[in-house]
Amino acid sequence: MLRFDEKEASRLTGDIGHECGFAFLRLLKPMDYYIEKYGTCFYGLQKMYLLLEKQRNRGQDGAGLANLKMNPQQGQRYIHRDRVSVTHDSIRELFKRVMEQAEGALETAGLGGLEPDQMDSEILKMKVPYTGECFLGHVRYGTDSLNSYRECHPVMRSSNWMSRSLLVAGNFNITNTEELFRSLVELGQHPVELSDTVTLLEKIGHYLDKENNDLIVKYSAAGHPPRECMKLVGANINLIKVLRKALDRIDGGYALTGLLGHGDAFVVRDPNGIRPAFYYHDDEIVVVASEAPLIRSVFGVDKVDSVPAGAALIVKASGQVSVECVLPAAPKLSQCSFERIYFSRGNDADVYRERERLGRLLATRTLERVGEVGGTFKNTVFSFIPNTSEFAFYGMVKQLREDLYREQRKAMETGTNLGVGPLRRIEEEKVVHKDAKLRTFIQEDSSRKAMTMHAYDVHYGTVKEGEVLVALDDSIVRGNTLKNAILKTLERLRPSSIVIVSSAPMICYPDPYGIDMAKLADFVAFKAAIALLRSRGKEGIIEEVYEQCLQDAESDVNYVKRIYEDFTQRELEDKIAEIIQPENCKARVEVVFQTVGKLHEAIPEHLGDWYFTGNYPTLGGAVVCKRAFTLWMEGRGDERCYGVSSGGGTNVLVVGSGGREHALATAIAASHKVKRVYVAPGNAGEHEKIMNIPASNASKDAIVAYCRKKHISLVVIGPEQPLVEGVGDVLQSAGIPVFGPTAAAAEIEGSKAWAKGFMRRHDIPTAEFVTATTLEEGEKAVEKICSSDGGGVVVKASGLAAGKGVIVVDTVEQGKEALREIFRLYGGPVVVEELMEGPEVSVFALTNGRNFVVLPPARDHKRV
Repeated sequence: MLRFDEKEASRLTGDIGHECGFAFLRLLKPMDYYIEKYGTCFYGLQKMYLLLEKQRNRGQDGAGLANLKMNPQQGQRYIHRDRVSVTHDSIRELFKRVMEQAEGALETAGLGGLEPDQMDSEILKMKVPYTGECFLGHVRYGTDSLNSYRECHPVMRSSNWMSRSLLVAGNFNITNTEELFRSLVELGQHPVELSDTVTLLEKIGHYLDKENNDLIVKYSAAGHPPRECMKLVGANINLIKVLRKALDRIDGGYALTGLLGHGDAFVVRDPNGIRPAFYYHDDEIVVVASEAPLIRSVFGVDKVDSVPAGAALIVKASGQVSVECVLPAAPKLSQCSFERIYFSRGNDADVYRERERLGRLLATRTLERVGEVGGTFKNTVFSFIPNTSEFAFYGMVKQLREDLYREQRKAMETGTNLGVGPLRRIEEEKVVHKDAKLRTFIQEDSSRKAMTMHAYDVHYGTVKEGEVLVALDDSIVRGNTLKNAILKTLERLRPSSIVIVSSAPMICYPDPYGIDMAKLADFVAFKAAIALLRSRGKEGIIEEVYEQCLQDAESDVNYVKRIYEDFTQRELEDKIAEIIQPENCKARVEVVFQTVGKLHEAIPEHLGDWYFTGNYPTLGGAVVCKRAFTLWMEGRGDERCYGVSSGGGTNVLVVGSGGREHALATAIAASHKVKRVYVAPGNAGEHEKIMNIPASNASKDAIVAYCRKKHISLVVIGPEQPLVEGVGDVLQSAGIPVFGPTAAAAEIEGSKAWAKGFMRRHDIPTAEFVTATTLEEGEKAVEKICSSDGGGVVVKASGLAAGKGVIVVDTVEQGKEALREIFRLYGGPVVVEELMEGPEVSVFALTNGRNFVVLPPARDHKRV
């Protein structure tokens, strides 16, 4: 089956997905100004197209645009928004639709065919969409599987009060979405979605509503009429106060921009500076975007500033611009280094120099590895894997040339013979060619691998048979593209060895802040470390880390680091080379990674390195990493390790296999506080959060061990037998909470003889009975009870019999026969009880030993 999927295209060629890019533009002059100076009434729209088009590298799953008209007339629509998801070209499709709307409105308004300077700007603004002063645009790369236009930004919260309407777009990923969602529920809200986008929107919206309410009360009390009140509210909303309250409990990386219906706007960054935001303003415009170079290019300016970490750029409806602190910036900022290695456009001067330095700092180790495989300058070709590694490649080659020049000059000065002397030089070629993205893909995995191989091609003749080929890449994440495409393609040139060099260090840990690197099991470095542990008989470390992650899941201690601690970088590099070597590949494959120390030397201002080191700047990062490892250990490595769907809640074990246990498990699974329900042994009933465990004959110790392994927070025991046997007691003594009575308390259900004796001792009304330990005693009891009231008897096995150890009879002979049957099947003692006929009611109560809750009464209907 063929399908088109732009996102799959990026994965086919090994591209790493980024969360998003955004742009905000505020026009500070009247429309006539832009018409006169720039000759168009769509100046803002044209600039927004360029701002988003130049961020195509940051997202291709969708695009969105919103425009707000300030000071609209009553009854006039003042917000226009359109969003497009996963088309051949989302950005162009979006602006095509927007321009069709605008041009259609021009014709309807009678302005079609007129030159811009002939148009009435007031009519333009009133009648034509996307001619307002405020623009908010976004390109999306989704880090989950949802790719409808509804997931595209800007998202909107509408109100008839302009100062309550809110548009939000941004580049962010939140690690504690569940906590924030619950806080909204506690406020009395009913959020319609569980995504971090909607949660953020509603969180800001809640405090925006509160700020509106407080100001309305203030100005109403001062005697201002309603319309005047709303003007005063809009002019005096304290956005810093709103953002401070809304973002106080947010854990994650974010660059978030918002636009209020009356014209106020904000752009805010997280306190660690993880996600970037840059701005420029003069007397004509205020513009904000995810990257600085595109602002310089689109507006022809030189000085572009970064929004400080933990601060917000505030643009009031009046045009006043300020930068103010929202949350204190972290003492040590953790700006994302991957922004500089991979995502940001290379035409930024700083990014260019940083990538070049990354290459320079790899030169020595690369040359050493070339020597190990028998390479010399004479028989080695240096190249790169397109496209973002090109600048690092230039840096590496420059450093090699400079080192070679110094060596040759020193040799000439000392008279040392270098063999080939001045003929030694660096041989560089563009060996690899990356084809345009293949836009139609086959869904089957086997076929997709075959397609992947054709995403790259080689320039034949650039490498001679038997030469050593060095190929520099920007990073190695999963290793799949190298194994399935690049190395197979390079081997066509028949080199003796292929040395793959990564300008980035090894990616060992998931990224929870917006880069599509969330599955620990995907990382080739993780696979290498696990393989080394197992090959050296150190599987116990894997189990130890798992136990630590379970027992201390919510702390900032990252126990996953232990997986890598026993190995040198070279040991991991060698194992990675072994993993990515294709079958039947005759060339020797070597891998060289950048070191973390050299990374910081090359990019000293962007110290965020958690994907390399496991040092997360927020609590949520470590929590997510441990969750990712736990999911992998439990065979659920394909699940997301962050977000609501990751299920950061409680694990519950239900013991039993009947319909009662199925009903309990289903009800428990319905709670948003529950991550997963395990049922032992379970039954055929299914639910997405319920997992059956084959444990019919498990010992008490085995149950305790399983609970610890799965980090069970609560055990619910359904059947009476395990309660009577003391399973609950053993679990509680092990510190595992249990819903169910102790063995002593369960005796009232486990022994009818004990229960009847208890009722007699405490004068609790009950049917007349005799407890018989022998058949003879039982027969006498049957005769006595039948003769005393002339009625029947009930013969009951005293112990548990799965609801089947009760026989109701009408005569003495039937009673004696029932006795023989019960003794045969269940042994003694046996309870012989008078038969009482009439309505029955069962009353249920839940108690913790101190308090109780009575449930609705029920009536038990027996089979005829």
